[in-house]
Amino acid sequence: MWYMCNKWSLDEARELFGDNLGAHIYQKKLHLQGIGYDTLYWYGDLDETCRQKIVDRANEIYKNA
Repeated sequence: MWYMCNKWSLDEARELFGDNLGAHIYQKKLHLQGIGYDTLYWYGDLDETCRQKIVDRANEIYKNA
């Protein structure tokens, strides 16, 4: 959750998923937040491959923190 709160951005999404899918995933998060859903709901709605990419990136960033 630290990663999602402190590092997640459009640029980060594009780095992980590429330009088109990254923008789509990022906009989906913003849309769900706008209608009252939280980050955990958004994360749970992603497929396993996308969730694993996020976990791997968070582990990479915070492994020496």
